[in-house]
Amino acid sequence: MDSSSPTLLQFYEAAKKDDPVDKYMSLFKIIEYLSGVKKDSELDTIRSHLQKDWWIPDDVRVRLDELMKRSILPTKHRRFFDDPPSYLYQLRGIAHHMRPEYGLTPLDEDSIAELAEANVILQEIVKHTLERHPDTKA
Repeated sequence: MDSSSPTLLQFYEAAKKDDPVDKYMSLFKIIEYLSGVKKDSELDTIRSHLQKDWWIPDDVRVRLDELMKRSILPTKHRRFFDDPPSYLYQLRGIAHHMRPEYGLTPLDEDSIAELAEANVILQEIVKHTLERHPDTKA
């Protein structure tokens, strides 16, 4: 892979992070970068990009679907999602904010555990994509 790519360097930085929130935000930056979004609110752009341009292996998609089905986040954070891209995007919002009514706090152990599980999946999606993306493959 092209080691000078900013997305690959970001991937390695994300891999070093232990905190689930920091790791998720670092990995999601790669999605935003490769999606070409200009604003945080461009869910449709991110959703379209994830559906068309990201290589998600079948076994990873199955694990992501299973995590979505048992997710506790919609009821806890008053957000709804109906597909993997919107789930990943909503997790980004929940991880990014720490407010009384929305977002993660250090005491929200169940949500942080779900985010940690999502990190494993997201890291595989990003790694798999970077290995095949025209900007990063050798």
